[in-house]
Amino acid sequence: MSSWGLSQHVLANLIASGVRDFVLCPGSRNTPLSLTLVRCAREGLVNLHRRMDERAAGFLGLGVAKVTGVCALVVTSGSAVGNLLPAVMEAHASGVCLIVISADRPATLQASRSNQTTSQSGIFGAHCVHTANLYSNDDSPAAWASQTRRAVVAGLGLRTCRPGPVQINLGLDAPLTPEEGPGLAALVASVDFSLPAPRDPHLEDLEYVPGTVVLAADASADVGAAAAQVAEKACLPLLAEPSSNARHSSNAIWNYVPQLASGRIDEINRVLVYGHPTLSRPVTKLLSSADQVIAVGQFADWPDPGLTVTGVVDAVRVEPDKSDWLCSWQSPEPQPERELSGSSAVAQFLSHAGQNIFFGSSNSIRYADNCANWPKGTCYANRGLAGIDGAIATAAGIALASGKPTSALMGDLTFLYDAGALLIPAGQPQPDLRVVVLDDDGGAIFRSLEVGAAEFADDFTQAFGMPHGHDLAAIARGYGVDAQKVTTLDGLNSALSKPIDGLSVVVAAMPPVA
Repeated sequence: MSSWGLSQHVLANLIASGVRDFVLCPGSRNTPLSLTLVRCAREGLVNLHRRMDERAAGFLGLGVAKVTGVCALVVTSGSAVGNLLPAVMEAHASGVCLIVISADRPATLQASRSNQTTSQSGIFGAHCVHTANLYSNDDSPAAWASQTRRAVVAGLGLRTCRPGPVQINLGLDAPLTPEEGPGLAALVASVDFSLPAPRDPHLEDLEYVPGTVVLAADASADVGAAAAQVAEKACLPLLAEPSSNARHSSNAIWNYVPQLASGRIDEINRVLVYGHPTLSRPVTKLLSSADQVIAVGQFADWPDPGLTVTGVVDAVRVEPDKSDWLCSWQSPEPQPERELSGSSAVAQFLSHAGQNIFFGSSNSIRYADNCANWPKGTCYANRGLAGIDGAIATAAGIALASGKPTSALMGDLTFLYDAGALLIPAGQPQPDLRVVVLDDDGGAIFRSLEVGAAEFADDFTQAFGMPHGHDLAAIARGYGVDAQKVTTLDGLNSALSKPIDGLSVVVAAMPPVA
């Protein structure tokens, strides 16, 4: 067989398995994949996104997959594959299906120091749920099809209940250019394959336990809705993080973090946990001290950040709490702040957010955790590993895949770390995305940790502060993006009240945290 034939069969089986979104980075070794995808996009068989930088491409694909369920990344050989690692790590920690199609040099060139040749099969290690190696010098279309389908099923977690990234590594030998054949549309039509159905969740009935709370952490819209429904039907307090997609519930306690910090942890006997809790130390303390901690979700792993989980179940139904337990948690909404600060800026952001909301890591999502009023948009964040990398690209992927106006909130260092994602190749669609940057000149989140104490003052700026001293709006404009800088709350309100149309950046310049 040939590199062209292998590429055609792999892509045909991916498309026949329901994969529609592909992110492509240019390269030589992936030529047969690239040419095929461009032609497929022209025929309407796939949605093709092109990016120059593999790290930005990886996080763009992550954002797409958060919306659609699966996205494929196509890259050339060598360091191009390694640049996908941060996105793959986040996808694994979040249970998101990314399919990495890495073009490789043929096996005969391995360890020869040939150009752009490295050991890339299995390069993602434990961060992939499955790896397949296919070679163009094998005349095995049936094997190629089987391996590709197996990778899709593994990535979606349909048999294992553990979705995540997969790698399909293709050893491609010359020639890499097109050959005579039936064409991809005909190959796709010839594939006879249906994905196995997901496993039905098992519902557990739980008896009444006084002092029960529902903790909704970073989760999909479906999981967040399930957490909110359980809390509402059982009359329980809902402690919902910003990216839980449960915060809009009438049972959500907007000030749960200070209540936990003030001693209410001692009143809690049972915690029902949905999603991935990562945000605050009071929640971490709660998970390590409650008598019962039950993790609710359909993933096959055992999530237990507090090391106290007593059970993992698919779904629960809880006997209602008929006491005044819920009322004791509910507090009046705070008075709005009048000056530009982190919390006031986020309150304005939420009041003007689009149909999708993306939160960067660090202080911005923690400011959001203090807000009372909450929009009904779908919320996203990269909380699997809670890194600051890839925020702009992920938000762009969410906006493009959903086709909905999207607002992204992040700090200045998060913005700078991914500013290259503002570079969108000519001819590619612009996301309807507004990036709002809280600019306090870097590193303010570390002030809230132990190293923010006075005894570390002489070393803090050099070790943790990272002041950048740059005009972030000017940086965005350098990429051809509409950008403005605001210094007052009224100015921010005015900037955010405009419709989200295309890609734009709003920088809220605040005094650095002392």
